Amino acid sequence: MKEKMKSKNGFTLMEGVITVVLLGLLATIAIPSYQNVMTQTRIKDATTTLQLLYTAQKIYFNEHGVYVEGANVDELNTNLNLGIIPNKVAYNCDPKVCYATGTGVSLSIDITAPTPVVN
Repeated sequence: MKEKMKSKNGFTLMEGVITVVLLGLLATIAIPSYQNVMTQTRIKDATTTLQLLYTAQKIYFNEHGVYVEGANVDELNTNLNLGIIPNKVAYNCDPKVCYATGTGVSLSIDITAPTPVVN
C-alpha cells in the first residue's frame, strides 16, 4: 500500500510567531531613529527660517525704521513678503526677537543683533 504524502500549505504557528517577534524588534529600532531624524530636520528647517526672518526684518527695518511684529506666520509672510511654510513649527516675532517653537524645537534669534545667531 502506497502512502500519499500530504502537501504542506501555509505556515506553522512557530514561523508566524518568529515573524511577528522579528518585526517587533525592527520596529523598536526603526521608530525612535525616524523620530530623531524628523526632530533634527525640524530644527535645521527652523534655524534656516529664523535666519531668513532675521534678514527680512533687517531689510524691512532699513526701509521703514521699525521691525515687524507678527503674531503668526501669515502676518510675517504678508508684512515681510515671505513664503514661510510651517512644518509643525510656529514662528512669531516681537520687536527684538523672533521665535520658532514646536515638537522638539525651541529656538530664537535676536533681530537687533549685528549678526544672526540662533539660540
